[in-house]
Amino acid sequence: MDDIFRIRADEFLVRSLVAEFISEQNSKGLTVPTDTAIEMYLRFWAHRPSSLQVQDNLMRLTHHRNTRRKFGVLLRSEWMLQFSVIKAARDLEFDEIRSRAIRVKTKSHKVGAMRRPRGC
Repeated sequence: MDDIFRIRADEFLVRSLVAEFISEQNSKGLTVPTDTAIEMYLRFWAHRPSSLQVQDNLMRLTHHRNTRRKFGVLLRSEWMLQFSVIKAARDLEFDEIRSRAIRVKTKSHKVGAMRRPRGC
């Protein structure tokens, strides 16, 4: 139970089950908050034998705010998930739309300038 490769494999399995749950809910048009994802993660772990190290991590995930936030960030980045609805353009304020457009234009301009051959 304390083998590091076994722990990593079990953690990956449980995170993949949570990601599958979130994907299914998103396909139905429902959003899953981070708290629900953590609850599902803990439920899936309840059905698996775990080492003391994993139990300590699960206890921290239950009670520590920063650990919960990091879990949500890592789960989103690992599985490219969206826990909340992305705002449509019509839901945004005019100033927010303008600032996003300026950011995109500025980034594309910088990339284009970097690709420009020398001497032209």
